[in-house]
Amino acid sequence: MMKTVRRRRTQRRCVHAKSIGDSRSSKTLANKRKAQRLDLSKEIAMKFTRSAVRNYHPAFNAVTDDWLTQHINEVSKCKEAHMPRRVALMYSSAMIGHKSPHHPERPERVSISFLELCRTDLIRHCIVMPTRRARAHELKLCHDSLYVAGALVLRRRCTEAQLTIVGEKNASKLQIKLNELGRRQDSVFLNNLSIECALLSTGCVLDALNAVVSGRVDCAAALIRPPGHHAERHRMMGFCVFNNVAVAASRALQMGVNRVMILDWDVHHGNGTQSCFEEDDRVLFVSIHRYDSGGFYPTGLAGGEKKTGFGKGAGFNVNIAWNEGGAGDAEYAAAFELVILPIAVEYAPELIIISSGFDSACGDPLGNCNLTPQGYAWLTHHLITIQPRILLCLEGGYNCNSVARSFSACIATLLGVPAPNIYQREPPSAAAFDSILRTALELRHHWASLRRKSDELFTINR
Repeated sequence: MMKTVRRRRTQRRCVHAKSIGDSRSSKTLANKRKAQRLDLSKEIAMKFTRSAVRNYHPAFNAVTDDWLTQHINEVSKCKEAHMPRRVALMYSSAMIGHKSPHHPERPERVSISFLELCRTDLIRHCIVMPTRRARAHELKLCHDSLYVAGALVLRRRCTEAQLTIVGEKNASKLQIKLNELGRRQDSVFLNNLSIECALLSTGCVLDALNAVVSGRVDCAAALIRPPGHHAERHRMMGFCVFNNVAVAASRALQMGVNRVMILDWDVHHGNGTQSCFEEDDRVLFVSIHRYDSGGFYPTGLAGGEKKTGFGKGAGFNVNIAWNEGGAGDAEYAAAFELVILPIAVEYAPELIIISSGFDSACGDPLGNCNLTPQGYAWLTHHLITIQPRILLCLEGGYNCNSVARSFSACIATLLGVPAPNIYQREPPSAAAFDSILRTALELRHHWASLRRKSDELFTINR
């Protein structure tokens, strides 16, 4: 009898040990697969950018590079002090398929940035999540049904054409038709993979949003292309096909988030995002951009300080419009401290989405502004102090070095590195101060926090 009992106990222990071994082996296998995925993405990015690793529009200097290295090294110290934040990263090498020869919105914008994350080992501190395409019903949250249907038909026809094309001549005929379609839009190029990449781009943002809102991560970053903030409800525009951030904000409202703040620091005005929410008080849209009295893209009055929203959304649309190039860390910090942060504190958002265009960075060939990686890190840190649930989505940025370094600085800040000191610079320019004052005066009747602040600004300006 005793021998039988002992035998059964021994068998149970063996089964238990085997189950533990199986679970450990499955975890080990999962970790190996994750590492293989990262290595594969790195290999694809390296292969694609082998001819592109030359210095695209060199930017910054040795002092900036030394600061960035120190800033990134702080991540390990945060981890040792048990203070790291859980940051999800969305990236797919498939998004390099959207391309056009000699166009500034080129695939290297994301592939070089991904390689920089690998080089600095920031990638190991992030949770790299799988990607997917956005679905039609998700796109319809902020896009017209006809527009979504047309885009999906175009994707299907491109896929079918690719399967039946034989030879370069037929392939060039397909590209000619796509070029004609792109020319009928406003500053858009298309190839046979453009819609596929746009669906991936929006899908990445939506999954990143789900991870943040569900609490699986503290914040998330989407290294995506094509960008989205110019795309309007019914059309593609300005290198953008679907409005990634607007779709995500609409989905967040659907998920029960009551107040969403969108901060757009791309050098171009986020006209598409603004048009989606200018009547909605559940979304606070803030854009800092070059305006040049309506002459900078997208041209017109939509990006002016007088556009503050209407109906229920009156006062919830904030445009800080630079009327000349050259705005840098001092100008953006002043805009934050004098207008954006007071409004954000009063609004108390439950989620912040950053339309993170790095064409406002030093060295960008289109933006002609002077924000540094330190400046972007400072802006990101102060948004975290308002609301730690952050979703950062890549928009523009056409100097590949600037984009890579600035994106890495933002990732390190999301991971918990403290804000840098950017006050050893010149004060903001008179033209920038004038733009900030104009915005404050337009919005003072909507926000109690701006009434006293705008009086102070007006006194200083006099």
